[in-house]
Amino acid sequence: MESNNWQAGRAIVLGCTCGVIECWIIQVRITLNESSVEWADFGQFNPDWQYNLGPFKFDRKQYVSELYRHS
Repeated sequence: MESNNWQAGRAIVLGCTCGVIECWIIQVRITLNESSVEWADFGQFNPDWQYNLGPFKFDRKQYVSELYRHS
């Protein structure tokens, strides 16, 4: 796993309610494939916190549909 800083190519999927982006975030690497979307490599800027999550795979058409529905 590469460095867990918030600039390491991951999307922020959960943040602290205080609104400060660097406060407490959960990041994930999102990989798009022809028919699926995968969330993997969960982390944050604090390397002492490890997350044993995923990978999670989603149907790409349904995933994109949900993104548009909630935008």
